[in-house]
Amino acid sequence: MTNHSRLDLILSELQQLNATLQRRLPVTDKNSVDIALNTKDQTDTTDKNILLIAESVTELSKRVNMAIPLFDKTAAYEIKMDYLTLKVKKLETDIAELKTRIA
Repeated sequence: MTNHSRLDLILSELQQLNATLQRRLPVTDKNSVDIALNTKDQTDTTDKNILLIAESVTELSKRVNMAIPLFDKTAAYEIKMDYLTLKVKKLETDIAELKTRIA
């Protein structure tokens, strides 16, 4: 095989390869666009989900902050109620004792 025939064979293979690449190029471009659009859709969805989570955490934080003072007031009222209950029981005992002394 001569150098000229080898070069012709290489040129022929390169032309076939070029034709194959030219046929595949539009498919590759379309796939690239599809991937880019899919990635953008997923990013948009992820951003929306993150925003929803952030809003939920903020709302939950507000509710917890509102509940803490109510809990503190409730605890204070319970302590006061326990104290008053004990005081009433002591007074009842004292009155019962006085009644037995008088009688």
